[in-house]
Amino acid sequence: MQMESRKFEPRLLLKDKRFWIASFLIVWAAGLQISSEGKQDACHNQI
Repeated sequence: MQMESRKFEPRLLLKDKRFWIASFLIVWAAGLQISSEGKQDACHNQI
């Protein structure tokens, strides 16, 4: 077993569907948090 085969390679990461799914979920969750914070600020400004 060679240690070189276990080194980190971005090319392999780009082919990994789990990486893309995780990235999408992180961005989506961050977007939801930002949009919800924006709505709360708008409500507070109206009161």
